[in-house]
Amino acid sequence: MFYLINKKNVIALFAGLMFASVPMINVFADKTDDYENAPQPVHPMDGVYAINQDGKNVSNSSQSTSANSDANVIITKGYLTLDAVPDLSFGIVGQGGSGNNTTLKLAGNNSMIDDNGNQDGLLRVTDSRDAKNSSDLDGYKVTAKLGNFNKIGSNDSSSQSNWTLNLNQPSDISNANNRNVVSFINASLVSGGNSSQTVMKTTTASTGTTSAYYKNANNASLNLSNNVDPGKYAAPITWTLTPGTATANDSDSKQQ
Repeated sequence: MFYLINKKNVIALFAGLMFASVPMINVFADKTDDYENAPQPVHPMDGVYAINQDGKNVSNSSQSTSANSDANVIITKGYLTLDAVPDLSFGIVGQGGSGNNTTLKLAGNNSMIDDNGNQDGLLRVTDSRDAKNSSDLDGYKVTAKLGNFNKIGSNDSSSQSNWTLNLNQPSDISNANNRNVVSFINASLVSGGNSSQTVMKTTTASTGTTSAYYKNANNASLNLSNNVDPGKYAAPITWTLTPGTATANDSDSKQQ
């Protein structure tokens, strides 16, 4: 029966329960002490802005009112910072399948472990180093390394060390206050691997803030083995920001 209740019916059911309690209110209607001592609602005149049913402002006699809020921004100089790194989720897949491996496209940005990742799919770097005063400043590179996939909530110490995370070109790349070129590089990260791969780089300092999103299906994929034990699996991705220009893994790059 409960599976047939739609949203409108649920609201009606709740209202019916509220009406069923009305007779109980009448029992205490004459106890004025209870009413006077009870917490009273905030008067509409105490709000920031109050309009009556005729559409007139009644907050004060001048028929106008004002309130203050703020707009803010942080501007930096002389720093190179890794501002955000993404969590990557590849959804749910059935055990088995044809062949030895299955490839899943990116399904979202949920997280299974406690880490620094965000659920927006955002990778962002801010470079506010003053290249004018330091003409010999190099750019920077962001590398990524994939740890082993471990089964969440299990005492089993076995892990999956042969799965591959493919980071393709991200989406919605933008540069705020950008004066130099930033490149994004396709990378294939093998779980449990000992080496890092460059995914983002620039050759010159003072590039402003560069943002990119790994949130669409084609931005990343995961190749995993079939016939592993059912369960939830997660692996840490270590993102490293380093001053200096990348000299390897520069194929399949896209400049922004």
